[in-house]
Amino acid sequence: MTNYARLLRTWQRLRTFQYRDLEYIKASQLARFKKLLRHAYEKIPMYREFYDSQGITPSQVRYFEEIEEVPVITKDIIRSFPIRKRVAPGIPEKLVYKVRTSGSTGEPLEIWNNRTESLIQTLKGIRFLREWGYSPLDNTIRLWGGDSETKKSVVQKYGLFKRKDVAILDQPDVAINEISQSGCDVLMGVRSSLEALADALEIRNVQIKPHICVSMGEMVMEEHRKRFEKLFGCKTLSIYGCEEIGNIAWECPVSERNLHVDMETVLLNLEENNSPDEERLRSVIATNLESFTMPFIRYKLGDYVLSPEEKVCKCGRTLPLLGEVRGRHDDILEHHGRKYYWNFFYNQLVDKQYIKKYKIIQTIKGSIEFRILLSENNEDTRSICISDLSAAFKDHFSPLSIRFVDDFELPPNRKFKVLEKESATGDYSLARDG
Repeated sequence: MTNYARLLRTWQRLRTFQYRDLEYIKASQLARFKKLLRHAYEKIPMYREFYDSQGITPSQVRYFEEIEEVPVITKDIIRSFPIRKRVAPGIPEKLVYKVRTSGSTGEPLEIWNNRTESLIQTLKGIRFLREWGYSPLDNTIRLWGGDSETKKSVVQKYGLFKRKDVAILDQPDVAINEISQSGCDVLMGVRSSLEALADALEIRNVQIKPHICVSMGEMVMEEHRKRFEKLFGCKTLSIYGCEEIGNIAWECPVSERNLHVDMETVLLNLEENNSPDEERLRSVIATNLESFTMPFIRYKLGDYVLSPEEKVCKCGRTLPLLGEVRGRHDDILEHHGRKYYWNFFYNQLVDKQYIKKYKIIQTIKGSIEFRILLSENNEDTRSICISDLSAAFKDHFSPLSIRFVDDFELPPNRKFKVLEKESATGDYSLARDG
């Protein structure tokens, strides 16, 4: 059941908090954090067991500064509990909205939300788009790696908030035709999908001219911005977020490159880095204040950001700023004249439940090597994996090079990258052979 009162309260915060006094916002965050923490401790077995093992109870958090004393939770800790211990009891599975993390770490995580929590993420998207001139009558195209069919909501059937998901990776001609026929006022996608569309448009000498372009999930470098602006005729809005937390920060329409933190729905802590080479580098720890079905409290994302150069944005918003995001800049691999983006590999590997983690390496000599960490490393599973991957990639990489590993080692201050080009000194995330 949809909680419309809660949606209205959330929308009111999204409209007004960005100009409220920062201390007022923090007071609101503290109250909501305490409510979520109490809910998680009383209702979610995973949090009860984890906090008891750490000697933490909700009553210990009284002031805003004490939030940082709550232990950090990681993806590995979450995975150590069965799914039913991670979610609130009594929720019928058929009423749950399930999504999987993007797999940018090579190891997707299933997330459960109820309908209200899912709609709150939609409201957040509408809010930041409004700041950039979005209208409910605009046609939104979201570039997607899979099925292009999109189920319409009631309001979309009446011509409002129209959105179409378009698969760009496998059949670019079909995708371009779909976009042209639907019309495109707002273009959204991960950076690599936008690049795939840009490649297809250049080859076919076709133009698509949205008035808003949104890049999500991967770092947008200056060369990407210039290329997208040239091809799409508008500036690129950069969004930082993840499936577990939702949108975390969005680019200011007045002071470009400034990322405003979504304090209305997210509580963000930045953990100092001990590396002397990166004095401004911080580790991202986030709490989704709206997630009660499967809470993410003080969740360590594995991302690193720079502390901002400016403390206050000249746009007048009091929402604090986030510096440049580091750690999500996946390489594009090129093989025999064709470019391969992260989405291409993800679409083929996402349903392979026996693969716990993976990395695709382009060696110095140009060959492509799959490094696979299996959930169960035995001869039968290896055989199935070799057979499945050979069938999936036979038209692209032949003969297929697969290397099974015991684990992946990650040097400090770097997020695990699925796609990587090997350097002369070796790749960043070394594999231990299995």
